[in-house]
Amino acid sequence: MYQRLITRRYLLSKVMPLLAAVAVALCTGMVLIVWSVMGGFLTQLLASGKSLMGDVSITIPVQGIPYYEELIDRLEADTEYVAAATPVIQTLALMNLEIGAPPADVILMGIEPEGYDRVAGYYDLIYWRHIDKPLRKDKLGIDMRLAHRNPGDPLYGPPGSPREGLRTASREELDLLYERGKAMGVLDPASNEIMPAAVVGTMVTKFNWRRPEGFIEPGRGLFAPSRTITLTVLPMSDSGVMIEPEEATLPIANEFSMGVYQVDSKYVLIPFALLQKMLKMDQATRVDPDWQPGSVTFNADGTTSFNTGTGTTIEPARATTIFVRAAEGVTPDQLDERVEQIFDAFYEEKMADHYWRPSTWRENTVFTWEQEPNLRFFIAAVKKETTLVLVLFALISLVSVVLLFSIFWSMVSEKTKDVGILRALGASRMGVAWLFMRYGLLLGLVGSIAGLALAYLIVTNINPIHEWMGRALGVQVWDPSVYYFMDIPNKVDPMRALLVAGVGSLSALVGAIAPAVRAAWMDPVKALRFE
Repeated sequence: MYQRLITRRYLLSKVMPLLAAVAVALCTGMVLIVWSVMGGFLTQLLASGKSLMGDVSITIPVQGIPYYEELIDRLEADTEYVAAATPVIQTLALMNLEIGAPPADVILMGIEPEGYDRVAGYYDLIYWRHIDKPLRKDKLGIDMRLAHRNPGDPLYGPPGSPREGLRTASREELDLLYERGKAMGVLDPASNEIMPAAVVGTMVTKFNWRRPEGFIEPGRGLFAPSRTITLTVLPMSDSGVMIEPEEATLPIANEFSMGVYQVDSKYVLIPFALLQKMLKMDQATRVDPDWQPGSVTFNADGTTSFNTGTGTTIEPARATTIFVRAAEGVTPDQLDERVEQIFDAFYEEKMADHYWRPSTWRENTVFTWEQEPNLRFFIAAVKKETTLVLVLFALISLVSVVLLFSIFWSMVSEKTKDVGILRALGASRMGVAWLFMRYGLLLGLVGSIAGLALAYLIVTNINPIHEWMGRALGVQVWDPSVYYFMDIPNKVDPMRALLVAGVGSLSALVGAIAPAVRAAWMDPVKALRFE
């Protein structure tokens, strides 16, 4: 009982120990803010992979995967592990805009929209479509996707309106743009037929700018879906030799956004069949240059045979990649292992005797997003950097332990006579020690709760704070072109928060142990005589 009464009295009347609670609050808040931002960045990076390539991919870059349709059928037949699979062709390309802007290098992906949606949720990535509610920061509701125009209204917002000078759109126009993006096609007025079209990342054309409210705004007169682009690719032979360049001029059907700057600024999507044809990866007839009609071949066993036939073979169509989505409850690692088994069996049956034999890639063909060759080193570096920063901040947080130790040591010296009175009245050594340890633990709890509240306020409002710093101080810490994502991660993980709060409280308890032991082992006679 006396521990509770004295602890309450000390907590309400002593100012110095509250400084220890402030130190715990600052250290706890600092660690949680860093963990939320850097850990959130890593979490977003890993999660974004599913929006680009699903859970697992099978890739043979140059030669491609023959009989890919049969491989997809085998994958999708295993419903226990596989939810969906889709073929993709990926290559580098040169993009030219019709307005005479300098050419830009892009990553060109040929996709089948419906299949890509089943694997990666493509339809949800299409940007220009009608939305019912404005974004959280769009207080005035000026996002073009909210549909601000009726038939006959001006194309740009009139003077005095919230969208003054900004492009407006009607519900019908937005619905049409969305359907164009889903079909990856545009109606040709001359032939009244659907012609293939491209869907580009929102930052590819450099027409758009990101408003502080969080949405994309097209530049005046530079709306990408009303433009065309010319794409140039370099087909390669099976041995990796470049063939004559191929180009295609396509209208832009829509734009897509993953919220990852490096993807939104580099990727262009076009119909799978079109890119397959441009890269000479569609079904074709291959002629053997050494074949001669009617010639005699001397075999190794001493026999002879006559060359008959036409000297040609049908080369199957190919895809460079197959994206695979895991079934419900299956982890990417589990799917990776199962897909590798299916691919190995398929390879032995359909590809091992193929004329170009991609045996050198067989061991590095199936991988998850986290193992993707171009990103695995970056992801590993981010993980190590996150761990290193957390360790450094945890070491810095030891200042709260040292500060609490110093304050409690002084406090025990100041309260020596009080300790003597307690011991003279029958308090046990353990009871006296628990008095100070209890007080330290309580200060740690108060500080940790305050630190959690501080971290939550800062992390959830970190983007408005960053925008204010940019406007008022001219400081831009988070550059999307460097840090991938448009926004700073702003979610606090409850489990991380509880862990940080628990460690903060325990650190305060640790800081109070030595002073508590000192108080417990005081001689009550000497303590009562202390002046």
